[in-house]
Amino acid sequence: MHARLPLLPVLLVACACAPRISEEAAIDAVMKAFHESDPPGRSGVELLGRSVWLRADLFDGRCLEEKNLAFTDSEEVRPDAWKGVPHLSPTYENQRFLTAPTEKGWCVLLGENPTLTLTGARREQGVWRFSAIYGMEKPTPWFECLDRTVLERSLEVGIAHGRPEVIGSVALFDDACPTPMPGGEVRTGRPRPTSLPPQPPSRQEVRTLLQAFDDALSGKDHAKALDLVSCYNPFEPEPWGACSVAEILRLAPLPRGRPENPDDGPPWLEYVMDDVGGFSSIVPDARDRTLFHVKMPSRRGSRSLAVQWVDGAWKVVGVVGAKAEDLTTMRIVYDLDRPEKRAIFERRLRGELIDEKGCPIDPRSQ
Repeated sequence: MHARLPLLPVLLVACACAPRISEEAAIDAVMKAFHESDPPGRSGVELLGRSVWLRADLFDGRCLEEKNLAFTDSEEVRPDAWKGVPHLSPTYENQRFLTAPTEKGWCVLLGENPTLTLTGARREQGVWRFSAIYGMEKPTPWFECLDRTVLERSLEVGIAHGRPEVIGSVALFDDACPTPMPGGEVRTGRPRPTSLPPQPPSRQEVRTLLQAFDDALSGKDHAKALDLVSCYNPFEPEPWGACSVAEILRLAPLPRGRPENPDDGPPWLEYVMDDVGGFSSIVPDARDRTLFHVKMPSRRGSRSLAVQWVDGAWKVVGVVGAKAEDLTTMRIVYDLDRPEKRAIFERRLRGELIDEKGCPIDPRSQ
């Protein structure tokens, strides 16, 4: 990730006998390096941190708040180690643009097809210096809040081995985000599934489904994991299916004999089972014939997750039950077989402004 300090040029010695670089050749070298480092497609930037607050030194804090993209902190409340480094916390509404994890944070989608415009050129001691402006053909609101010092830079081209060579990096960002960035940022609500399954799910079908979901989380393929979920999000006007990849990023896979990363959060089965085949029984829902409850024995009493027949396949039911200071995350172990919890769940799906416990929600917080 670029810091805000200007690029420090590598010293290139230009002797009197060195070949001269034409402006056209220097421009070609810059654009070639740019297209190699920032190819067309979906582009993002890494937000460092895995807690409530993420580093925000690339962004204009006022813009983030005006666009309701994120909350920002103030210098007075930062720990000593954070002094001078602004931080942000994405809002629920716009965390959906976080579509990929890294070892040290999250990647936020900036848009599609990065661009580079050279606005001025001068030649000094055998080195071409260009004023450059980075852009995006199809920007997201997050791109629009990048700080000007990130987008307006000075690029240099010298001579190495008789050829023009860019000094330093031309990349918009040098970080751990994938290229291209994965999708999954759109929350698209649809009618609740009603098609009946040909028969109840077998133990093997449920085990296979749960294993596929866990494998997708373990492989960081969150788009695939989300495709295996029948998601309910009562914070959206049409709740069923209205989940983005961001609502699943915090779910960690089951332990696999390696040390857990504490920044990943708890396993998606919430320590109720260590193995996807450890459930006791599968029972039909009393009212919804597309829904079945998978009972799991627990030291704290019986817990359950649900599976649902959707578009000709069984899917795991996930519920976005509560907004969080950190990334708002769906839960899989949601105990929808409990009558009191199921009643509140259905009331929320009908649009009643209540929380997971049935208490009224202030409309201004929605």
